[in-house]
Formats: sequence, C-alpha cells, structure tokens
Amino acid sequence: MLRRNDFGKGELIMIKMLGKLFLMEIPFLLIGGVFIYLGFTTDNNALTDDGYNLKNFFFLMGGSFIALSAILFICISVFTLLKIKRLNTIVTEGK
Repeated sequence: MLRRNDFGKGELIMIKMLGKLFLMEIPFLLIGGVFIYLGFTTDNNALTDDGYNLKNFFFLMGGSFIALSAILFICISVFTLLKIKRLNTIVTEGK
C-alpha cells in the first residue's frame, strides 16, 4: 500500500487536485447519463418544439455533457501536471 511519504509534494498536490476535480465532474457525468438514458427510452415520433427528433436531441445533449466534462478534466490535469513539473524544475535547478 502506498503511504504519504512515498510521494513528493508535487505528486500529493496532483492527487488532491484530481480528486477534487473528479468530484466536480460527477454531476455533469450524471446529467449526461440521464440524457442518454432518455434518448433510449423516448418514443421515435416525439419531436422538440422546433420540430427536430427528440431522441437525437437527448443523445446529442448527453454526449456533449460527457465529452465536454472529459475534455475539461484532461486539459486541467495536463496543465496542472506541467505546472508541477515546472515548479519541481525551479526548485531543483533554480531556473
């Protein structure tokens, strides 16, 4: 089992940040899942107010919620990882 002393300060910051970020992403993933579920259970003849197919609307909304939250999670994770590596370089090399 991993212990707190097995990680450097940068890795601990990264792990804490990813945990908090994942907790922020959970509602968006749940909303996306509900939209996709509604897309499977909606009648094929149901239409939106604009006259478009409601089933396709639910699938697009669900997919966009899930995709955008995943993209945001990846981008913030990569940015934070690069920032931690840069800070470690500054601390070790002084540059």
